[in-house]
Amino acid sequence: MQNFEQMVKEIRNKYSFIPSLKGKKALRNVFVICQLATKGELSCWDLALDYIKTVRAKEYSNWCAEPHALAVIYHERQKENAAMYRSLNFLMQKHYVEKEGSRYSLTLKGIFLAFILNPETLRDCAPRILNIPNSKIQEIAKKSNVLPVIPKTGALTRIRVFLQNLHENPLAYKFIRSVLEFFLEHMVVKYKMNLDEMSEETFESLIYNELKEQMIRYYKKYGVESEDEKDLTKT
Repeated sequence: MQNFEQMVKEIRNKYSFIPSLKGKKALRNVFVICQLATKGELSCWDLALDYIKTVRAKEYSNWCAEPHALAVIYHERQKENAAMYRSLNFLMQKHYVEKEGSRYSLTLKGIFLAFILNPETLRDCAPRILNIPNSKIQEIAKKSNVLPVIPKTGALTRIRVFLQNLHENPLAYKFIRSVLEFFLEHMVVKYKMNLDEMSEETFESLIYNELKEQMIRYYKKYGVESEDEKDLTKT
């Protein structure tokens, strides 16, 4: 619990320009984002118990020792469930979380925020991201309207194999993580982005444009003249 509280304290200071990461609400908001990144889809009821076990660990331990432990825990879980429901609704309004049935999961914007808050979530998210069906990826790409073309099934399969190999290679994983960590954090801090007021589509477009800009700079720095650079300047 102390490590989590310390992490939230650092996040409050570093990203004070993002309202959802400020004040008392930051504790629960950060927990939800990181927990969904780590465990995948969860119900509000599940998140309530996980929050109690993490943030109120000492109290939970004391309740477990009481004669009517199940009744006490159930009552506390009900109270936390109400607070958690409000946080989830807020995060849905800000496009970090989406809901299907009774279960919540991160949007693409939410996944990026989770990585910014805690880079270790890359290791937790990678297997689930790699298992997303090609049809779902194509649907997301079409919805986002960021990519110039919608990737075909064959291309997605080859990309999936490439990413799988990167994920399973410790050195490659470390390199990719450091690049992503620098890129995303630099972008958010550089522009002091208030992600709360940014739609998922706008956020995706900014990532794409920033990445394109960095690639063009790379080409120019090393004197690379290629069709790739020409394509980048056109999009």
